[in-house]
Amino acid sequence: MEIKNTEEIEAILKRFIAQSKDSFLMSKLQGVQANWKIYLTEDHMITQTAAISLAKNRETAEYSIFFNKFFLETHVENENQLVFVFLHEIMHKINGDLVREKKYSNFRIRDIMNVIFDIKINSYIIKNYLKEGYHFLKKFYFEKGKKSTSLLLWPVFSFEELKDNKIYTDKTLQQKTHNVICRSLFKKPKDIKNKKALADWYVDAWFSECSVGQLLDRFFTIVDMKKCMDFYKLLGKHHKSYGPGGAEKEFNIDLEDEPAVDNVAKVLEAIRRAIQEDGDNEVAAKVITTGRGVVPYMGRREMFMMRRGMYPFFFPNSLERDSISLRNVNLYVDVSGSFEDQQALIYKIVERLKNEINDPVYLFSTKVVPVAISELVAGKVVTTMGTDFNAVAEHALENNFSKMLVVTDGMGRLSNVNIQNIKSRHMEVYLVLTEENMNGENHNEATAWESVAKKIWNIDIK
Repeated sequence: MEIKNTEEIEAILKRFIAQSKDSFLMSKLQGVQANWKIYLTEDHMITQTAAISLAKNRETAEYSIFFNKFFLETHVENENQLVFVFLHEIMHKINGDLVREKKYSNFRIRDIMNVIFDIKINSYIIKNYLKEGYHFLKKFYFEKGKKSTSLLLWPVFSFEELKDNKIYTDKTLQQKTHNVICRSLFKKPKDIKNKKALADWYVDAWFSECSVGQLLDRFFTIVDMKKCMDFYKLLGKHHKSYGPGGAEKEFNIDLEDEPAVDNVAKVLEAIRRAIQEDGDNEVAAKVITTGRGVVPYMGRREMFMMRRGMYPFFFPNSLERDSISLRNVNLYVDVSGSFEDQQALIYKIVERLKNEINDPVYLFSTKVVPVAISELVAGKVVTTMGTDFNAVAEHALENNFSKMLVVTDGMGRLSNVNIQNIKSRHMEVYLVLTEENMNGENHNEATAWESVAKKIWNIDIK
């Protein structure tokens, strides 16, 4: 959803408030409306999604509500979804979460508290006010059960079960949800001490009146926080994977552990097929060479012969000839925050295909950074953690590449100018996407790339 300025957001919210017939919600909103100030920002340091905070300048507003412009364009599809995001943020204020969260000095406990607040608020809104918010949550927090708290924030039940709030009262439906959690395959299953207890926790967090304090205490008995050193790695990609990114960071990832054989085989085959899409990669090219011809051209040798009274007959002429050469692919590898769990796998595959890929390989987040294959197979990563596909397109265009392969999870956008430039240059673009949705259909958000890609492979990395 494209939002150009703050006034557009305020107009949407005013329409919602004017049309709402829920007296309880309106009384809550009217109690705080005079003290909020809306901001549209492109600064990812303020928020990458939406956020509410106590304002530093109490004269202008008691608190501020921020919407990240890129987040709205990428994830919010319509006015109802924007209202859902707004209600989510304002409920943090109405419920007093901003004050309660500040009581905890331990950042890890505060992170968990925020997850619990989010679950309770999301459940409350789709139950009482805006059931359309279900579709936003389903898409936004999709992780296919790979990470525990993403699954907790994600509605693991159907939209039909939400009708008439059946899921909130029907224990049989709640048991179905419980079973889904128990069957889920987590990225790091050893972090979960008791999967059944986690399922119990989910059902209570979403459908019961269980308090935030009780849920917090129970969480530590379910998840091994000593192993989860970076809690936000469990939160899922959307909290840190897209948008302008931050300062450039350089580090090495551990490539000692061999990835699962099935994953390697599937992705290896897709990348190899993309590389070899032109058969044996041979391409006929016109090259300019120097040969002997009859067109007069006075070089040093010719001038020397003419001085001696000899006519050279043959002169050095520029000739166009056909040349058969190998055209290896220029490989772009996603190193944004959303792709970090898949980098080791892709790096290992690149090592196996190093003789078929141009050196260097290009890492991309919001910047494109060339790295030698020798550096890549040693685990080198240079990233801002954000994602910008335009940086990839512009880099390939500036370098006049004829063939490029992009390996990514599909999160990003591409400008119309770059789309047209790629088409006009007849650049061959191949895309390997490493995500798949819950229903088994291809989970592909790189719609801009679809219009320029010669071929796309969708690979589900489990």
